[in-house]
Amino acid sequence: MSELAEVVAALAAVQAELPVAEALAEADR
Repeated sequence: MSELAEVVAALAAVQAELPVAEALAEADR
């Protein structure tokens, strides 16, 4: 169960970071 929780947490972190990375990329332009 803990391994599954880690995978879910990692996916959630990636999903949360994607918009931030896109915003930073657009701000640099």
